Amino acid sequence: MVEPAQKMASASAAPGKESLDRLRAFVSELEKEAERRAQQKQPVEQRWLEDLRQLHGQYEATVQQDLRESGKSQLFVNVTRPKTNAAAARLNDMLFPTDDKNWGIEPTPVPELHTIIDEGEGRAKKAAEEANRLMAQGMPQDAEALVEGTNDNFASAAAEARRRLDIAKDRSAQMSREIEDQQRECRYNIQARDVIEDGCRLGTGIMKGPVLSMQPRRRWRVQRDEETGGVQHVLDGDDGSPRPAFYRADPWHVFPDPDALRPEDSESWFERHLCKKRDLRRLARLPGFNKDEIRELLKSEPTETIPTYIADLRSITNIQNAAENQCFWVWEYYGAVTGEDLLKLAEATGQTDMIQDYEDVDPLDEIHICVWFCQGHILKFAEHPLDSGEALYSFFCYEKDEGSIWGLGVPRIMQNSQSAINAAWRMLFDNAGYSAGPQIFIDAQFLEPVNGVCEVRANKIWKIKSASPNGHEPFKVAHINGHHQELMAIVEMVRRIIDDETGISQLAQGEQGAEPTKTAKGMAILMNSTNVVFRRIVKSFDDDLTTPCIRRHYHWLMQFSDKESIKGDYEVVARGSSVLMVREIQGQNLLSLLNMATANPHLQSRTKITDAYRKAVQSLQIPADDFVMSDDEIEQEEQRRAENQVPDPAMARIEADLAIAKMEHDGRERIAMLAHETKMMTLAEQMNMSVEELRAKVQLEGQRQEADERRLATEAAMAEATGKSAGGSV
Repeated sequence: MVEPAQKMASASAAPGKESLDRLRAFVSELEKEAERRAQQKQPVEQRWLEDLRQLHGQYEATVQQDLRESGKSQLFVNVTRPKTNAAAARLNDMLFPTDDKNWGIEPTPVPELHTIIDEGEGRAKKAAEEANRLMAQGMPQDAEALVEGTNDNFASAAAEARRRLDIAKDRSAQMSREIEDQQRECRYNIQARDVIEDGCRLGTGIMKGPVLSMQPRRRWRVQRDEETGGVQHVLDGDDGSPRPAFYRADPWHVFPDPDALRPEDSESWFERHLCKKRDLRRLARLPGFNKDEIRELLKSEPTETIPTYIADLRSITNIQNAAENQCFWVWEYYGAVTGEDLLKLAEATGQTDMIQDYEDVDPLDEIHICVWFCQGHILKFAEHPLDSGEALYSFFCYEKDEGSIWGLGVPRIMQNSQSAINAAWRMLFDNAGYSAGPQIFIDAQFLEPVNGVCEVRANKIWKIKSASPNGHEPFKVAHINGHHQELMAIVEMVRRIIDDETGISQLAQGEQGAEPTKTAKGMAILMNSTNVVFRRIVKSFDDDLTTPCIRRHYHWLMQFSDKESIKGDYEVVARGSSVLMVREIQGQNLLSLLNMATANPHLQSRTKITDAYRKAVQSLQIPADDFVMSDDEIEQEEQRRAENQVPDPAMARIEADLAIAKMEHDGRERIAMLAHETKMMTLAEQMNMSVEELRAKVQLEGQRQEADERRLATEAAMAEATGKSAGGSV
């Protein structure tokens, strides 16, 4: 088995001049392609900046300047942030509950095993029918031989098939536990929540993995001092064993093929890492990196500047301190090369092991590789970590875009409606400001303020310059009409439009709306209706991210794990949309079931109360193991109570009386039966016949009497129907 560290081996021999020229040419082509993709992605990044400004309640710079110069209101009613947070919170709650995972591993259906079982059971059934026919024809020995032969041949085959299926299920359960343990160690759920946050804000979240874990695994152990006999706890270093890990990849730094419309269409991937010199030193400690190349790179200074989007993000969040301007752009590349190019690159990097592995490769074949490079230096060159060559990046798009690999987030979906509600809100406050006070007109020909300032204030003194004509008023007042109701109606209308556009109603945000629901059943129905929109998004998350990530994790373990007991042919089942989406309704139904079962003793004896209660606790997002006893604990508790229970004297006396009464009843019943048999035998002796003949005679007499009763009943019915003058029977 090839170890992950061996598959990512670094260069070990000094290349010649021709090899170095070939290596520089290859790195130069990669750098040009990375630069081309970064330039083509700029419109997408500009769209993300607009969405983030909207999320933080800020206008574009040009809009802000126009409002400031015109003296109009600059208010921003931020509806985008609560809608975006509600979407992310809802998806997190549905996809990653308290004590359940949103995926499963099941053995792949084996058609031949099921065929063996079905054919064996069918032939055994036919053999049983043939045996019954032989028994009817008076050939019991042939029938018995047929049945025994059929059972021996086919029942054993069916049992073997079932045994193999049981083994496959046990192995898949172990594989599931292994994946779950490793994902918990790399904090997969936390990374996935960050991916969901990116998807709701920017429209696209990216999960990367499995890759070798960069986090050291250190454990405390007990160490005993042989001289003093004392005990101390020592923190061990990383044991160096390879472990897979998943990471949230920053969408700003991932560059797929610009022409790809779906992640699976991208033939190669670039990921950018902004590194300082301390980051390069950390890379040198990871397996597979060329320490000599990193040393040469550290001798030079970075030639790239911080990407401009970082400064834009800082301005959006009002962070004034400037970051360092220079950094190393370390590129991580995943793509395919021909077998001939692979051998040339392996020779240039001095990887003799790779040359031996691929010396007979067909020049037409493509091999997936992984390359880390920076400023003309190859820091790492290795094969793709997975033999399947599957891309290590999975995309989650909140709303897919038919013309781009990048999706649309909540801010982009409601962009126009946010602009509309902002316009109505500004008009509302501008109108409120204009209509708050009157417009005052002063005739300066007749009045002059004493202080020289023409403004209206309390107790202000005005000087009359000359007498005004009769009826002329030096002060005139005009009122501007307020349109608050009309503008508020526009705001509410736009809010409803936003609910329709995003599919995130007030109910999904924890509010019942204008008409609250008063019953629990009605609330459950409304919640189920609200979940319809999220069910589609969760299904997209299952198909585009959960299933590929778990499948790659499974491939990684099949390729590198030394635990043979977990390996097998399995398939990944994503359960986010099928199980977790109906948790609220299931919780209500479980509570109703428990109420019915506990209130009716007849139903209680037929219901698994403990299992139902455990599921009800889980539906409340509470760890059931913390509050509900396990089956072993319940059995131990019942046994303890039985041992400590003191018998009640009154109940013991009642049980004894019931036992005595039952014994007396049984005794009287047996005595009556004996008396009846004795009377029958005496009567038989008197009539000179056997008991069996007497019983037959009694039975015949009873049948004759029953026939007479039926005849009389028929005659009575006919008389009732025809009247007394109809006569009797013939």
